[in-house]
Amino acid sequence: MRAVIAALLLVAGVLAWQLTSEVKSNWQLRGQLADKSRLESLQLKEKCAQQAEKLFNALAREDPPRELLDTDDYQSHYNAKLAKCFI
Repeated sequence: MRAVIAALLLVAGVLAWQLTSEVKSNWQLRGQLADKSRLESLQLKEKCAQQAEKLFNALAREDPPRELLDTDDYQSHYNAKLAKCFI
């Protein structure tokens, strides 16, 4: 009887250790995915800002003189939900 209890305790200990290892591994993977998502988001925002600058400068060089533009500056915003760049 003691041998059975000891074996069950050993199995429970091994399973607890494996579960702890899996949880730790899962948290590490989540962190890596979050870092990748943040990097992609920053890259998309940077690309949006570059496109906004190009467009604004191109519009400023077109037929209407710069004095006729309503503003001398611009803002850009990348909306991740819509996957759109707004200027």
